[in-house]
Formats: sequence, C-alpha cells, structure tokens
Amino acid sequence: MISKQPRLDSGIDGSASIGSAWSRRGTLDLNQAFSDNAAFRSEPDGGKKPMDAGRDRIENERYGIAPSLAFGLDTPTRLYLNYLHVRQNNTPDGGIPTVGLPGYSAPSPKYAALNSTGKVDTSNFYGTDSDYDKSTTDSGTLRFEHDLTENTTVRNTTRWSRVKQEYLLTAVMGGANNITAPDINDVNTWSWSRLVNTKDVSNRILTNQTNITSTFDTGSIGHDVSAGVEFTRENQTNYGVNARTAPAVNLYHPVSNLSIGGLDRKRGERQRPDRYLRDLCL
Repeated sequence: MISKQPRLDSGIDGSASIGSAWSRRGTLDLNQAFSDNAAFRSEPDGGKKPMDAGRDRIENERYGIAPSLAFGLDTPTRLYLNYLHVRQNNTPDGGIPTVGLPGYSAPSPKYAALNSTGKVDTSNFYGTDSDYDKSTTDSGTLRFEHDLTENTTVRNTTRWSRVKQEYLLTAVMGGANNITAPDINDVNTWSWSRLVNTKDVSNRILTNQTNITSTFDTGSIGHDVSAGVEFTRENQTNYGVNARTAPAVNLYHPVSNLSIGGLDRKRGERQRPDRYLRDLCL
C-alpha cells in the first residue's frame, strides 16, 4: 500500500507530462524531516487537458495541494495533520444532437427530413461563452494513533471537509416543440432551442471515528479484530439561482461565442442537515 503520510527520510520527487491534444500535468512531492520523530510533506499537483470527447472548447483544469505534518514517527504515539485543497475550473460538455446516428427518429412527421440527413460534426460545441463548471474542495484531517501493545492500536480520526460546486451548462433540446424550421426542406436552416442548466451547492461534513484494531492467535488460528464508533454530521446548502436563457442554435453550424451572463443567486438558501452514528465491530 502506498502511503502519502510524512516519513522520516527527506527527499523530493517531481514529474511533468504532456499528452495528446496538448494535455499537460505537473506534480511535486516534497518530504522533509525536521526532527528525529517529526516530518512535513507537501504535494502540489496541477494539470490542464481537453476532454476526450473531441468537442471544441471543452477542457478540464485542476490544481491542488496536500500539505501534511506528522509527529511521533517510529514511536508508540503518533499524530498526523493533513490538509487537502483542490480547485477545478472546467468547461462542461452539453453533448451534441444525435441526428444521423443509427436508431435516430425524428420527433414528429413534420420534421421527417431529420431521418435522412447527415450527422453533425462531433467537434461542434453547442454551449456558450458563459458555460463553466467550478468546484473547490477543502478537507482537513487530524489522526491520533497509540499502540497499546505490539499488536493492538487505538486510533481517533477527525475530519472536516467542504465541497463547493457551481456550474452553468447549456445544452440543445431535440423535441418537436424546440425546433425552428425557416425552410422546412432545408435542415441547414433549422435551429434548436437550448436549455440552461445551473447548480450552486455547498456540502460540509464533520466526522469523528474511534477505532481499535488487534491481531492475535488462538492455537493455529489467526484473528484480526476491529471495533469502533463513528459520528458524522453533514450539511448541504443549495443556493437558488435566477433562470438564464440562451438563444436557439443552428443544428449544423452552431454559434457559441456569446455570453448569457453568470449565475445570479436569489435571496435565501435551503439547507439539509444530516446526522449519522455508527457502531462497528468485526
């Protein structure tokens, strides 16, 4: 098992990669011991790449860092402090119309020409300049370990985390009521309505787990025992946002370099608190 906890040997590792479609990523792993039993470790990570679907303007961009401290290494009593911060700034993919693909059927006889027309270019982007998908993750962990005996260890872990996501995604709608056909005989003049999907939500969780593990033998039979208790509290906040609209888009020649504005929060919010208690004995 690969551990990302600090260790007593100091060192630094790094990597960089460039892939197809100009995807790139860089990582750094720094571990530094600052006493006989304590160490610091940090792992910055970041990358940017286009999505594999081959759509124009679709990409994922992510950056993160994970610093950690450890005290009492190589002793019966150990303390670990870990923090994780990850930020993503993506352009989401709303997909493409399935016109021309096997099994496609026009939504009504009026638009039967769609049954014999060609496929759209798979690189087409039917969103807008306003489309985005941003998320931020923050997580802090405090873990205490104590070896009661050589084969028995008690652990207490407390973790707090928050995940925030907001996005605006524009996608085409293919129903009969969403098609505009200026020239019913020329599908190149047809346009489809676009639906704007939005989300603005924050999740927070606080959990504490106490666990004891022990290994022992009774005769020729080995035993692994784990018992513990866990308490978790979760809170989800959904922020209301005012609806956005986007103009219709041409089926074969989409124009997407337009702005429809960002998320506009309404007053008020909705929260959903959750609590959870679990006992574990194996």
